[in-house]
Amino acid sequence: MSFYGYTRATNIAAGGANTAIKATPGRLMGVLLSGLGAEVPTLTIHNNASAASGAVLLTAKAVGNTPHYIDLSGNGAGVDASLGIFVSSTSWTNFTATVYWA
Repeated sequence: MSFYGYTRATNIAAGGANTAIKATPGRLMGVLLSGLGAEVPTLTIHNNASAASGAVLLTAKAVGNTPHYIDLSGNGAGVDASLGIFVSSTSWTNFTATVYWA
């Protein structure tokens, strides 16, 4: 899957609570959330290269076994991540995500 042709993606496995996605400026293009159970995880993406702090670019919750696609590409522009992209999460035991970026 890609968002407007941007295929750079980082997968976050089950249990991967905090993950640095991009340590340099970029654009957040989209997210795919996939659940494996009844937990209600919260995924937060920050404008930060290495920590769960700074401006929040996206907060999302999803439940159940149905994949949830969030397209932020906006005709190819994406969401500005001038400091980098860092993902933090809660209740992430049986959940995975793919973060698409440029």
